[in-house]
Amino acid sequence: MSASQSIPSPVANKLAFGDALDVLAAVVRSFGRVAFEIGESRAVGSAGDEPKGDGRSTLDAFALEADRWARRILIGVGADQGLATGADVAELRRWFESRRRGEKQYVEDNVAGFRTAVSNLVCGVRGLLAEYMNTDAEIDEQLARLERAVAAGQIDVLRSMVPTAVEGIRGSLDKRRKTFREQLRVMGETVSRLGEDLEATRQEVEVDALTRVTNRGGLDKAMEKTILLASETATTFLVVMLDLDHFKALNDEHGHAAGDAVLRATADALVRTFPRRDDLVARYGGEEFCVVARDADPNTAERLATRLLENVREARAAAPFGALRVTASVGTALWRPGESSASVIARADAAMYSAKRNGRDRVIHG
Repeated sequence: MSASQSIPSPVANKLAFGDALDVLAAVVRSFGRVAFEIGESRAVGSAGDEPKGDGRSTLDAFALEADRWARRILIGVGADQGLATGADVAELRRWFESRRRGEKQYVEDNVAGFRTAVSNLVCGVRGLLAEYMNTDAEIDEQLARLERAVAAGQIDVLRSMVPTAVEGIRGSLDKRRKTFREQLRVMGETVSRLGEDLEATRQEVEVDALTRVTNRGGLDKAMEKTILLASETATTFLVVMLDLDHFKALNDEHGHAAGDAVLRATADALVRTFPRRDDLVARYGGEEFCVVARDADPNTAERLATRLLENVREARAAAPFGALRVTASVGTALWRPGESSASVIARADAAMYSAKRNGRDRVIHG
């Protein structure tokens, strides 16, 4: 073997394998945390068991199942050496595919339901048009009888037919009005239900499963609309970035269930601080949150950021051993005309990291 060739070190291979397991465990945990509700009939565990009736939501149960898998990958909980056998890997794959099939079926069922509702609406409109045609046919028949009587010069017959024809036409028109009003009512209810279903589906897709605030995808869409509105109305808006202090240490010491409780309590504190309908609270990723508040100015930014720090300090996250308290580092930025969403978020993010470097539990305005 030439001097330029080298044999891979067993230690290096082991480290590479360990890094791969770390990544796999992180992916599994993320999969559990960003799942969305798919219904109890599809929310089965790794062995196909039905969800336990212990008061936990199916989302919480699935997140715990994902956490158990992640721990099994890293430290071998439930096995001697983690994913040591092909059977372990096959079981993990079955668990993952089962959930993905459930999510796929959930989306397909909702799409099918929407298509059915639209189809029913179309059928209703066609029925309305058919009813009009039937009413028109009845009126045409009455008029045709009068025309035949006129052509035949049957005056006596005309005297008797005119009142009958008028009454028949009036009845047909009344019938048309009643049918029209009823079908309008039914179609209005159908359209209203369609709108509600669409809004519910949109919100479900754009809501973070753990904290129930808007997720990153929903934030991106809202930022585009907010910038467009601010540009057209010559106003500005506030972007707030928040990152929990020492969150990784809290997770390591108290476990991921406690960390999830802290994230939910923080989201609640954000919603209490920014309660307006136009305010948007979103989970940006991990322990980081983003808020978009319209019609803000420097004084408003100062006041809201200060109140936010106080609300986070006062928040209590329930844990098996007692309530947890946390602090946060906050950065803010006011949107400038012509600025992109990425730019204003980056300025708020930089201000937030500056708050961390300067001692945490504080706000810095960018």
